[in-house]
Amino acid sequence: MSTVNAAFDLRSLPTQPGGRSSPEIAGISSLIVIEAVVFIGMIASYFHLRLQNAEWPPPGVEEPELLLASLNTVLLVLTAVPAVISVRALRGGRAGPARIALPIGVAMLVAFGAIKVYEYWDKAHLALEHAYGSMILLMTGLHLVHVTAVVLKTGVVWVYLRQRRIEPRRAAPLQANALYWYFVILVWLPLYATIYLSPRVLP
Repeated sequence: MSTVNAAFDLRSLPTQPGGRSSPEIAGISSLIVIEAVVFIGMIASYFHLRLQNAEWPPPGVEEPELLLASLNTVLLVLTAVPAVISVRALRGGRAGPARIALPIGVAMLVAFGAIKVYEYWDKAHLALEHAYGSMILLMTGLHLVHVTAVVLKTGVVWVYLRQRRIEPRRAAPLQANALYWYFVILVWLPLYATIYLSPRVLP
């Protein structure tokens, strides 16, 4: 019985203050590099297909609505604020602000995802009609999967914060989650420029 209890003894957990040398940061950084290549490939494919087609978007297809996407992009960028607050608070030895900031950030991410689903809810059929529809839904859909991953990962981190398994001496999981969160925000910016701005500014 004592052996089972020892497995949940917080004092037995390794000390991982974070930083570039921690396994969590190294692992998530490697994942980010791999996924960045995937998104770069999709953007390159989009412009390759654009060059192969005289009209882009295809005839009869309206350009994606700019205002809603722009406001939603601002919302996504603002989700970085709770992530930054949580990391800085824990570094300062205060877990309380981190436990408050993370759910706020998750709520903002969920709102971003809900708006994106609303935006493309009636456009799913485009993926079966032409390459333009396939690329638009692939890029936005894959990014939405990543947003969902951040929501789920942050939920786990928040539970660990509540259990005090993540604390200033073991901050690496929180920092790794924030790093991935920043990536999901940053990778949306070139996607936004590709999907919403390029049809309006490029001939």
